[in-house]
Amino acid sequence: MHVQLSPSTLKRARIPRRFALFLALSLASVPSVVKAQTEGAATTRADAQATPKQEKPGAETTTATRSRRVAEAKQADPKSADAAKGADAAKNATGTKSTTPAKSADEAKNANSATRSVAEEKPAAVEKKPETVEQELQRRRTEIKDAKPEERAKLERALVDRLVELNMKDEALSELRLAIHDDRYDPAFFYNTGNALARLGDANAAADAYRKAISQRKGNYARALNNLGVVLIREGRWDEAYDALNAALTQENFTYAEASYNLGRLHLLRGETNLAIREWTRTIQLDPGHVAATAALARAYAEDGNTKRALAVIENYTARAAQVGGTVPREIAYARDEINNGTVTEVPLELRVPAAPSNNPPRVASSSAASSSATSRNEPARASSQPLRALSVDPATYGLLQQAREANDGGKFDEAVRRYRNVLSHSGGYLPPANLELGLALLNLKRDAEALAALAPVAARDSSRYPVAHYHLARLYERQGKLDLAAQEFARAAELYGDEAPQMFLELSRVREKSNDAAGALAAMESYVASIARQGSVPDWATEKLNALREKAKAAGEQKPVTNAKP
Repeated sequence: MHVQLSPSTLKRARIPRRFALFLALSLASVPSVVKAQTEGAATTRADAQATPKQEKPGAETTTATRSRRVAEAKQADPKSADAAKGADAAKNATGTKSTTPAKSADEAKNANSATRSVAEEKPAAVEKKPETVEQELQRRRTEIKDAKPEERAKLERALVDRLVELNMKDEALSELRLAIHDDRYDPAFFYNTGNALARLGDANAAADAYRKAISQRKGNYARALNNLGVVLIREGRWDEAYDALNAALTQENFTYAEASYNLGRLHLLRGETNLAIREWTRTIQLDPGHVAATAALARAYAEDGNTKRALAVIENYTARAAQVGGTVPREIAYARDEINNGTVTEVPLELRVPAAPSNNPPRVASSSAASSSATSRNEPARASSQPLRALSVDPATYGLLQQAREANDGGKFDEAVRRYRNVLSHSGGYLPPANLELGLALLNLKRDAEALAALAPVAARDSSRYPVAHYHLARLYERQGKLDLAAQEFARAAELYGDEAPQMFLELSRVREKSNDAAGALAAMESYVASIARQGSVPDWATEKLNALREKAKAAGEQKPVTNAKP
């Protein structure tokens, strides 16, 4: 640092001469003083770097101390040597500086990563044992128990599907039967539970599930009503089935094709061919691609004596299929061959339920599917499932028959009777559908003797085609107090219907019990229970009734008949 003050500067500052001279001399000495101080500081730093660090007198180095202590530990206890060495290392880390250079940041990071990798590899090295079936099912049941209400139904369906997959049908049925008693508001859940039960063959429990679903919707559940109707038909409970199917149709403003088809099947079982034709015609109008309804309608026309109309139904379906590039199903081809050959075949009713929840109405199985299903269960076939000769009626007579049916459907029974008699006069006194429908019209008018005369020829000549004739004759004989004849007709009806109408066995048991035939009543009741068991679970009331009849037969001193004997 060097400062220069000129005389002019001093003069402008108005400093006296004596002070100006002193100031100039003082400032001139500053650079040398600053330079001397700087050089002294540099010398001091250099001396400090050149002088080595001195240890405390009498103190050992860290390395020497550690070596000495390890040697002493080995002499005293070799096993504790490593522990002592570790203790020194810990002490050195906390209190004494290490003589080894510190690891770099990258080295430390790599070491930590390697440690983590080893830790992560340890669980993978231990193989997890596969879950046994019992453990899996227990886990699923625990999940159902702990699940939220909105998730429970899905888990329960998954459990049932798994049990079916494992071929554990009894366990699956047990789960489904327990589900019926769940205290929850979930109509769709109970509807699907009914479908699953029907699919597994438990018609009685399926009916309970459908009823619960219907009840929760205050009766407004057309799909459940339709399926309930089919189950009731299978159990032979025709009146209840009619109410359920008719309710399903009414709720859908008679646009529910599947319910209309099922109602047609019920009418055919009751011998009401004209009503069956009406329902199947409506079914095809609502669903032109309904295969089962098309085949049933064609067969019904052929049985009714209108072969030309029967073939027209088949050809209309074939033409529609050709327009859209489709093929003709085997059911349609079989029906056409039967009609052309002058034979028709009836098939048992079978419910086909959806495998998963669906917004579409469930379909009833097709003819071939129903036949194969019945065969797979080794159920006794209905006699009318064998080929029957198609009727041959001239157009004029068939027109008269339709006029009689219109009067009958309109509740004009007196006019219907007159027109049916006119049809018979044009047919030599016998035409099976006319005789049968005349007998039913006379029953509505309480003219039992005339009804008996109209129905008896049908039962004698065409019982395989119209087994319902035996049912109506049995009711007439029972009304007249002729219990033995009533029992004979009920037995014949039960034999012809087989598992398609197990209610006939129940009616037979009731009539035989009224006539004090305890052994016969027991045999018929056992046949009823066996038929219901083939469809699923047996209701409690049926088991109780069977046990009561066994006690009654035992008390009467009669020998218990063989269960599978003919009623």
